[in-house]
Amino acid sequence: MTNMDLLPGLSPTREYTVIIICLAQTAYDTSIKYVSEENHDIYVISRVYSFFTYLEKLVEQMTNVPKARLILVNHDMNVLVDVLRLITRKSPTELTKLQRDKYIMSYKENMLKLSGTASDLGLDFHVTLPLGHADVTLGFDLAIIQDCAEIDDINHISEKNVFTQQALRFMALKHGARFAAVSGFQDLIQNAVTMISLTNRLFQNSHGTTLVVYKAEGIPFTETASIHQYIPVGWDSWSKVILVAKSIPQFSKYKKLLTMDVHLEELNDAYDEYFRASTQAPDVNSKSESTAESRLSQGEIYGTDEIYQEGKKQLSQLLAVDPPLQPPPPKKDTRVSYADFLQKLAAGMSNSEADS
Repeated sequence: MTNMDLLPGLSPTREYTVIIICLAQTAYDTSIKYVSEENHDIYVISRVYSFFTYLEKLVEQMTNVPKARLILVNHDMNVLVDVLRLITRKSPTELTKLQRDKYIMSYKENMLKLSGTASDLGLDFHVTLPLGHADVTLGFDLAIIQDCAEIDDINHISEKNVFTQQALRFMALKHGARFAAVSGFQDLIQNAVTMISLTNRLFQNSHGTTLVVYKAEGIPFTETASIHQYIPVGWDSWSKVILVAKSIPQFSKYKKLLTMDVHLEELNDAYDEYFRASTQAPDVNSKSESTAESRLSQGEIYGTDEIYQEGKKQLSQLLAVDPPLQPPPPKKDTRVSYADFLQKLAAGMSNSEADS
């Protein structure tokens, strides 16, 4: 099956879901696939850089249908950011404005719900969104997913897991998206019905959407897949992202944790710089050695100017998931037990008898 075989004519009456496994390699034994079930078409893509040209065409086509949803599954945050930047570039202004307006409505709903008050004007009042909220909306309903297959079941509050959640929630907030932690992807993406169930669970209307605080055991929505955490559009904030780090034991000195506003401001500045960098796409018809494919395979998505490269470098450093700093090994216990004392005493007496 060729790339073009996977690009049938799109219909305005059908629903479309694009699941992008953000990894440079093949994930779940699936590089690229297309399935259809009743009124729903589903695309699954991994090996992102190998299929980047196809992904660009697919995203561009999806802007022409009213019911297109994107699910980005994190396996490599640098790849995830590159995909988000591609989607940003392909999103028409009128669609990004529509998504921002939808975010503002959800933000108002959650603000009233959390305050326990009701406005006489309903939702017809002005709000100014805080920094980091829907700054870079995309032209689609979007979900950013943390794959629980990569989370340590025994210690889901490890430094690595917590930082990953913080970074993904920052991105979801930045793009006006929803965030979820999901398990069971290996089986889930093999079946159209289960993928539709995931889509319905993630993109249900904000009215009645239930926040799910992280649950290690998860809430099943198919026989093999579970939602472990769900944060709807408009609910999250930087203060809540910082609060996640409070679950880490006090002795932890993991340098990546986002524990203060200044940490998020630094990440936000680098993120903005990367998205402001040159967005001129490489020439896919180039005959030179620096073809689009060769450049994309190295993670070089758009352009080679110094601003872009510096922005990517800085952001990559901030998003790198470093191994946690291990506490020093415990000191060896040099104390002698009573049993050891008797054993040494007996050995000493035996040696004395042998010498005599």
